[in-house]
Order: sequence, then structure tokens, then C-alpha cells
Amino acid sequence: MPRVASVTDVIDDKDFETVWNFLETKFDILPNGVSNGNNILINKNADTHPVRDFLAFGCKNVDPLLNAVLCRNQYYATFSRMVFWLVRDRLVNVGWIRFSENETF
Repeated sequence: MPRVASVTDVIDDKDFETVWNFLETKFDILPNGVSNGNNILINKNADTHPVRDFLAFGCKNVDPLLNAVLCRNQYYATFSRMVFWLVRDRLVNVGWIRFSENETF
């Protein structure tokens, strides 16, 4: 069974809307630059990787909001852990990680 090098190997741009919907539904948060489930601030250059840009955008712009709402340290990687949690089924399916049923981000 092939091993996954990182979460970026499992997610793609179709997951962006899932993440934004989760943020809006669960926390009533939609960062500036995101509208109708689309991240308009991600670079569209051919030299960039959309998933990495998405994660960088989330870490820079969403982490401060989530950490404030959840009363966490400002440097806690909440956004990255949330994305990891949202795609956990695909990570389990490729044999990269195991989760218990009660696992949260």
C-alpha cells in the first residue's frame, strides 16, 4: 500500500469549499477574501501549488480567528489540524494514519 507524504497529497481544490462550509457552519467564520466557498486570494500562478497556497492562506488568515474563538494560543495550528481532521477518512483509507472514533481537531 503506498504511503502518503502529506495531507497535500490527499486534498485538492474541491475540498476548499468543504473547509469554508465547515468554518461557516460550525464557527460562523468566513475570512476576508473568501466568498461563496471560493478562495479568491490564492495565487493563480502556474508556479504555485493551489493546495499549499490554500493551507498557507488558512494558517495566516483563519488561525488567528479560530484561535481567538477557541481561546487557544495564537500560534496553535488549528486550521491545519482542522483540515487534517476533515480529510481523516481518506488518510485512513490509504493506511497513513489511524483515528479513534472520538478524535477531534
